[in-house]
Amino acid sequence: IDYARLPLQTLKVGSYGTHNALGLAKSKRARFLLTSTSEVYGDPHIHPQPESYWGNVNPVGPRGCYDEAKRFAEAMTIAYRNFHGVDTIGWDWVSDKLLGSGEAAGFYVPLLADPVRSRTIFVGLQHVWRTQDSGGPQAFLDAHCNEFGISPYGSDQVFTGNCGDWQPIGGDLTSSAFGLDKGGGWVAAIARPAHGNALWAGTRRGRLFISTNGNFPQAGAVNFTRIDSAAQPKRFVSGIAVDPRNPYHAFVSFSGYSAYTPTTPGHVFDVSFDTKTGTATWVDLSHDLGDQPITGVALDSNTGDLYASTDFGVVELPSGSTSWVTAGSGLPPVTVYGLTISSQARVLYAATHGRSAYRLSLP
Repeated sequence: IDYARLPLQTLKVGSYGTHNALGLAKSKRARFLLTSTSEVYGDPHIHPQPESYWGNVNPVGPRGCYDEAKRFAEAMTIAYRNFHGVDTIGWDWVSDKLLGSGEAAGFYVPLLADPVRSRTIFVGLQHVWRTQDSGGPQAFLDAHCNEFGISPYGSDQVFTGNCGDWQPIGGDLTSSAFGLDKGGGWVAAIARPAHGNALWAGTRRGRLFISTNGNFPQAGAVNFTRIDSAAQPKRFVSGIAVDPRNPYHAFVSFSGYSAYTPTTPGHVFDVSFDTKTGTATWVDLSHDLGDQPITGVALDSNTGDLYASTDFGVVELPSGSTSWVTAGSGLPPVTVYGLTISSQARVLYAATHGRSAYRLSLP
């Protein structure tokens, strides 16, 4: 457990990290959202915990550094709102349709802002769901669906089914409609290229899909084609990096261990979809990566270099190479759950589990 092993760093992330982020929000006149789980409140007396619950925390217990870091972050956020006027309450609830669907979902759902059309957002449950106007009419959401309901905002329509206008597209990707194997679970990864209508999605049980019309305005017109087979792992699709030059070409990562799927090993694959045949070609790029969970993948479109995040950091497969190497230096041995690359700015960002975010300048 990271907070037990790194108590001082945990406290610094909750204090200095929150302070720095709030300062950035103030300078950019941005809204600031602070989230946490019920775990922050130690040993709660109330389940589930409403916003009004203050918690039951032992500040000197084994979880003290984690609990108090989170609680300090909450106090700092409110202080910034009161003293500097940073907007921390202007957040609207837009998930009634998702919550009311009854669909299974991961603890962290994949959420993607469309790089092609503004205000279009995708999220993964058992379906891929889509909103085309950032969750609904802004005036209505502010007046009736605010998360806090503090003046000048209102929250009288929260949990009534009226907050949010998400629609499912393309069918239930975990159902038997797409085959009897690798069913169940939920959508674990979503990706879109920066142009065109292609939309990629992967599931918790290892299914991989592509839609050639994922951005069609009519939700019912969107179709997905399943492009995995029994030859690929029945494991968590953890990342999809679409080639900016070809929307039907992507690099796909799988979490888990090949030891659990010995007849279908592999962690990182090069996948090309043929729109004429409706089939895909898979090439295993795992090479000397070792049998370890891969949590995400990113492509440097300028060089062809491929990056993968792991439970222990970030590794790189240089273009044309068959040997993975450690990407850069200075990153602690920590689980990295998010990779974001800007090929034009020559920067790779890595979001860690509890150890802040890091950036690597690319050559």
